[in-house]
Order: sequence, then C-alpha cells, then structure tokens
Amino acid sequence: MDAATHTDPATAETRLQLALSAGRLGTWSYNLLTGEQVWDAQQYALFGVSPELQPTRELFEQLVLPEDRVAIELASPDLRPGARHAGQFRIRRTDGQIRWLISHSLTVGDATGRPVELVGVNWDITDQKLAEDVLLNNAEQLQLALDAGRMGTWRYDLRTGQQQWNARQFELFGLPPDTEPSRELFASLVVPEDLPKIGFTDEDLRPGHFHDTEFRIRRPNGEVRWLTARSFARHDAEGRPIERIGVNWDVTERRLAEERMLTTTRELQHRVKNSLTVVQAIAAQSFRSAKTKEEGLAAFTGRLQALATATELITRGNWATVAIEDIVAEIIKPYRDAGSDRITTTGAPIRIDSKNATSLGMALHELCTNALKYGALSNDLGSVAISWWQEEAWLRLHWQESGGPAVPARPGKGFGTRLLAGGLFDPGTGSVEISFEPAGVECAIRVAIAGSSAIRS
Repeated sequence: MDAATHTDPATAETRLQLALSAGRLGTWSYNLLTGEQVWDAQQYALFGVSPELQPTRELFEQLVLPEDRVAIELASPDLRPGARHAGQFRIRRTDGQIRWLISHSLTVGDATGRPVELVGVNWDITDQKLAEDVLLNNAEQLQLALDAGRMGTWRYDLRTGQQQWNARQFELFGLPPDTEPSRELFASLVVPEDLPKIGFTDEDLRPGHFHDTEFRIRRPNGEVRWLTARSFARHDAEGRPIERIGVNWDVTERRLAEERMLTTTRELQHRVKNSLTVVQAIAAQSFRSAKTKEEGLAAFTGRLQALATATELITRGNWATVAIEDIVAEIIKPYRDAGSDRITTTGAPIRIDSKNATSLGMALHELCTNALKYGALSNDLGSVAISWWQEEAWLRLHWQESGGPAVPARPGKGFGTRLLAGGLFDPGTGSVEISFEPAGVECAIRVAIAGSSAIRS
C-alpha cells in the first residue's frame, strides 16, 4: 500500500470516534453465542441508562415500546453473515422521555460461515419525526381547507411551460383526470372576453406579490362557470421567477347571487319610483272625484291597501313572479263575508311577471269596490264569479257580476272606471275591457304570462 494513503489503526479509530460523536451515534455489539452485549457511552446516553448497568437483550427490549418491538425482531435472513438490518422504533427512557431511534446493524460470521455477532449503530431521530408530524399535520390541514373550499391547485413552470394540476382542478374545468394540462388548454377553456384577466405582468411576477382575478370558463359540455384565481411566483436563488403556484375555486353561485341582488336593487328603485307616482295619482284622483272629504279618504285608503297587498305578494316572490291565485285571494279577502260563497273563483295555477301583479291587483280592487258600492255586492242577493285560464302567452281573467241592482245604460265614469279602462298596464303587457250589461258588470282582463314572448304592441 502507498505510504501516502496508509492510515495507522490509532488514527483510523480516532477518526471513527470523531464521526460517531459528531453524528451522536451510539455503537453496540451483540454476541449471538453468549448473549453478551457491549455499548459505548453514546449508546448509554441515547437510552438514558447508567454506564455502570450491564446491557442485555432483555434490558434493550424492555426500553422499546411494546408496539414497536416488531421492528427489532431478528428473522433468520437477518442472521446470515453479511446481512444488514435496519429499523425505526420508539423507546421510553428511564427518565420517562419517549424518543425515536433508528438502527442499522450487520451480521458478522466466523471462518465457517456461522453467524457469531451483530454490530450496529443507533441514533436519535426524534426531532426529524416531530418535524415530519408537523409537515403531515400541515399537509392534512391544507388538504382539508382545499376540500372545504373545493379548491383546485396548480403549478406552472415558467421555463418549460409544463403544468401540474390536482384532481379538483380537473373537476373545476370539467376535464378527465388523465388530461395533459397545458397553458394552451387552460386558455382555450377561458371565455374569450376574459382572456386578458389571466395574463401575467412583470408586476405579478414580483417576489411576495399575489395575483388575484376572476374569470369565466366554458367547460367541454358547454356549461359556463365563474372561477377565482390566486397565485404567486416562486424565484430561484438569483431572484428570477421560475414557477407560478396557485389555486382556483368556483364562485358561480356567488356571482349569480350578486347579479340577482343587483337586479333586485334596480327593480326596487324602479318600483319605488313608480309607486310614488301611482300614490300621487291615486291621491289626486280619489279626492278630486269624491263628493266629500270622508268619501275621498275612504277611496284613497282602499286603493293604497290594494297597492300594498300587491306589493307584498311581489316581495314574497323575490320580485320575480307572482301566482294569480294568490293575487285574487288577497285582494278579495276584505270583500268576502265569512262562510259566504258570494264570490267564487276558479282557475289553473298561472304565474305572471311581478311588474304586472300590481296592475292586476289594482284592477281587482276597483272591481270589488264598484261591486260593493253599486253592483252585485251592494245587496244581499248578488254574486261575483271570477275565473281565469291561459290562452297562448296570455292570462285571461273574466269577472262576472249577477243578482245585483240593474246596471244603468250609461253609468258615470269615475276615477275607478277610468283607471280600469286605460291607466293600469304598460302597452303590450295587459289590457282591461269592461262592459256594463243590464244583468251585471262584466270585465275581461288580459295579462302577459311570466317568461312569455307576448306581443309588445
């Protein structure tokens, strides 16, 4: 051997002890023939026992937690000369501390090939195990948060263009999990008008900067969904951006709710404005047509109540549509005697737009008021029949009075009659035709059905 590479045994032993000490490794040997064990000082320190104590296999097993003893069992293959054995296990030291150890051992044989000794090392990996537990716990918490928020995660390598998606990301985009993700695929699913929202600027690639955006995608099945994205750039040691990491989650329901709220707010503003106009007109006409102040106040109050009732039905239906049977039932309630069948109603369930519900409610109120003052409800014998049905895109409602006082051939036209004749529905949304027949007043009302394409003329 070259003298330059020769190391004497004393030097080698010194180096070995330095390495063992630096790594805090405990060494041990176990004579398979006599059962005798030899531990070095670090091995005693690892197990927290006095160096004066004679180490034995029994002592060693007693210090290992019962559920981990399977890791230190020696099977026949482990006892073949040259065989190596490794394992991790927990011990309870004499001071009560529980520590994680890792063991590596080698089986040594004699000249005949018989196994005679095990030699090995142990070292403490408790801190590593605790760190792994923290990482695992953090990973589980992160996964729980991602699952709760139904979030998809992604990574985009800025150098190679490669992307990685988790399973949820594929679900968000309506793609099978074996699809190869790419920037081109992602961009092809984004609604064209929203493409500018997914681009990255130099500002977005700054260290510590988060990029937030919302955009629409069109899934392969044609469904359009709203997604929110939040991402940041990861940089190399020289500060160059090398990767973007981000999350996406579906906010379609929230966006739809916001749109509904905006529509409702606009509708409310419009209706408040219209209601004030209607109240002003009702007040002016009610008092102008009345013979006395009391009569005018009664007419005004009744019409306001009808307006309030119709508005309540509209708000109950979330400003969308209202059932015709609800409108009729609420308006005629004050005019219907308990247990009496003087007012009958028949008709199928039909819904009309909320903006027409107020007009229909006012029309029914005027008919009821006129019937009570002058018509079929002004005596004890008269009756009113209200029926409705659908005819193409229209609701048809028929009002028929009978049994009341004879109707004058040329009745006067008060505000109620004028309101019925032409002041209730917007053009193309409804109409009222009233006929003063001798046997009783008849009225035919036509109203556009909700969601229909009724003629706007």
